[in-house]
Amino acid sequence: MEALKYKHLSFEDYLSIERSNNQRYEYENGMLIKMAGGTIAHSRISKNMIRRLEEQTEDKGCYSLTGDAKISIESLNRFYYADALLVCNDKNSGDELIVSDPVLIVEVLSKSTEARDRGEKFKAYRKIPSLQAYVLIDQYSISVEWYVRVGNFWRLYTRERMEDTIDILDLGISLPLSLIYRGISVSTAV
Repeated sequence: MEALKYKHLSFEDYLSIERSNNQRYEYENGMLIKMAGGTIAHSRISKNMIRRLEEQTEDKGCYSLTGDAKISIESLNRFYYADALLVCNDKNSGDELIVSDPVLIVEVLSKSTEARDRGEKFKAYRKIPSLQAYVLIDQYSISVEWYVRVGNFWRLYTRERMEDTIDILDLGISLPLSLIYRGISVSTAV
């Protein structure tokens, strides 16, 4: 990922640069971080998650979003992209795809983004009061980790077999890994 630094780059300038370059950037206090392209596996896993989240939560008034939506963390002056989101309110209806209160964020890990997804992005995401779960999916092996907010703490869960299921009970979500990885050829986690 390539970081482009600007002095005092405003959010409006960020949006203008992103539109004019037809390129996606994340925004951190005046610094733009160019988003890397993804693989077919990455795209299919994201699509599988979006579909399954929508199926399991639509009757609860929730909706899933693709990686085109920006996540706003106003307290940190940051805007990130994730691979999938789940939102359970209507506060985010507007012209821009900017979401400030997702209840679930999904990142599909790649070699170039894994450290950032696990580190600084998760640290920032924890500042979102509405966020209840953060899911990390390995695209190279069967491995899903998810964090669930429990009061002021985050509990980590892991699954590494296709017959396993990830359960996020507070959101009414139960997803078999076989559906998350449907159509993907990956090796068994070591």
